[in-house]
Amino acid sequence: MNKSERDANGRFAAGSHGNARGRPKKAARLFTKDQVLEDILGILEEPVTVVWKGRKQQIPTIVGVYRQLCQKALSGDFRAIELVVKLRTQLTEERTKTIAALQETVISLRRSYAGKEMPDPVRALLVEAELRLARAEEYPAHPQSRSEEDQEIIMQAMVEAATRRHEQAMADDEEEHGIY
Repeated sequence: MNKSERDANGRFAAGSHGNARGRPKKAARLFTKDQVLEDILGILEEPVTVVWKGRKQQIPTIVGVYRQLCQKALSGDFRAIELVVKLRTQLTEERTKTIAALQETVISLRRSYAGKEMPDPVRALLVEAELRLARAEEYPAHPQSRSEEDQEIIMQAMVEAATRRHEQAMADDEEEHGIY
């Protein structure tokens, strides 16, 4: 920058300025598949304020979209009805597959380690699978046809998972209220 371009008050003369090269341009943003996916998922998770059952509440955008879709279906919009039914069918099928996979994991691990000491990583995997299965079974989808032995293994896993959840709730309660 040349001092002669300014007048006595420090102002630039007409037609000249102190930033001859101008503002630097921003780096171009890359639009990769991952970036687009991240952008869309980010937008769908942004909180929005809605009035639901007479109360204002913040919910993720996607939940609002699903509520709107269901409202349109309830008002008789056939495209919305078709989408809601199709979505429910798809989610129910996915859920059924997930429950079946969890059941297979529990059965396989319990059979593999029947009467044997289970290594800690395997025990952790089994506990996680049993807890997820217990949560999923609270809202049963389509019953799976299994042998009586497999059903017994699943029931035993469910009981143990429920016992663990109860014990954890009791421990949390004791910690929260200072009961030792």
